[in-house]
Amino acid sequence: YTDSETKVAKALKDGYRARVRTATKMPVWMVDSRADMDRFLDQQLQRLDDTVIDYYLLHSLDRGSWARMRDLGLMRCAELQIKKGRIGHIGVSRHGGRRCRCCSRWLGASRSTTGSTPRSGRSTTPIGAWRTRSRQGCSAGAATSTRG
Repeated sequence: YTDSETKVAKALKDGYRARVRTATKMPVWMVDSRADMDRFLDQQLQRLDDTVIDYYLLHSLDRGSWARMRDLGLMRCAELQIKKGRIGHIGVSRHGGRRCRCCSRWLGASRSTTGSTPRSGRSTTPIGAWRTRSRQGCSAGAATSTRG
């Protein structure tokens, strides 16, 4: 969604930037080095036509990607960018389904036959379907936990 940053930059011209806080997301699945982190931030600041991102979100972060980001020194990198004034705050954003505790079925996110989650991770099952499943002999609607 790189065009949305450009659209936000355009919308915040004429003094509007001073009245709002901006947020954008670093795609952690595309980061393989600290240089990648710096490159993404540089590109996003350029597209936003700004010098600071108020809320920089690590997008699609889960246990595996958190371990990788930690090992790459993400927090040290983020702290440095905060000290430089390029990031105001760091945060996390993600999509995901839920796993039934009693039968381990994935609820709310489409799954392939291999059991992997689609890259988008967006829910394709409405909440009402979770409740229906729970009435069909599975307690999925009442006993779920967040994936990750």
